[in-house]
Amino acid sequence: MANKIIEELSPHLEKVAADEGLILWDAEFVKEGATWYLRLYVDKEGGVNIEDCERFSRAVDPILDELDLIDRSYCLEVSSPGVERKLSGAAQINRYVGEKATVKLFDAVEGRKKFVAVIDGADENAVKLDLDGKKLEIPFSNVAKINLYFDFDIGGNDKK
Repeated sequence: MANKIIEELSPHLEKVAADEGLILWDAEFVKEGATWYLRLYVDKEGGVNIEDCERFSRAVDPILDELDLIDRSYCLEVSSPGVERKLSGAAQINRYVGEKATVKLFDAVEGRKKFVAVIDGADENAVKLDLDGKKLEIPFSNVAKINLYFDFDIGGNDKK
């Protein structure tokens, strides 16, 4: 049900985002505890700020009311996808060729289900990675999740 709602909403949300100079990066409709959340992640060249998120939220709210695809109460959240953003599909992955990503798999590759690798690209069937100098091509059917990797340990914390 949640995926169907996102599938039906996405074209409308993408249009509103484009009208606001933004890109709809991701959308999810999830239940956490007793509360449902419609989470919309927007981006633009140079990144988004709180005003961009607020503007998009105000623009999309009447569209959501008009479409009336969600038959329960929910909280609308709009935010940036963040520095460790989820990547889905070849187009998003190909924007970050040469960057590091955390990759989680359903079935182990090279003896591991989770690793950090450099993105070499993607096509409609698979993601291409460089894992410590070894080239891998992993079918999307085996990819549980890919996120950009950000090293939060920036200097000064070396243990000697």
